[in-house]
Amino acid sequence: MRILLVVVLFITLGCSSQPRFTHVQGMPPFEMFDNKTGQTCTAAPVVYDSRDKVREDFRDGFRKSTRNSTNPLDQLIGEEQVSKVVGSLDSPDPGQRFSAPEFQEFYKRYDALKSSPSNPPVYHYNGMPYCKEL
Repeated sequence: MRILLVVVLFITLGCSSQPRFTHVQGMPPFEMFDNKTGQTCTAAPVVYDSRDKVREDFRDGFRKSTRNSTNPLDQLIGEEQVSKVVGSLDSPDPGQRFSAPEFQEFYKRYDALKSSPSNPPVYHYNGMPYCKEL
């Protein structure tokens, strides 16, 4: 009876011989699939957000938005204008910030860093959680 109880407990508690995290064929080596939660995660080392990282991501995001724009004038935006846009991160005046929804993520990340510089938030590449967090 005790052996049967132990076996039932192992089965109900989800003990399995399968590994929890598995690599998905065709995906980058750091992307894993969590068999417990059913979602993908990154096995890369945890990276904390930084002002430089936000600036770099904002610069890349702004360049991508102008490249994909149908407005021919957007194609003429030079590095000086890009630097001005990225510089809006430091502006204390909210009116100086760009209201486009695709840029709000960068302002939120930057504000979080300014409000708590000694405890920076974890940076999630492509919004993907770290496997350690699951």
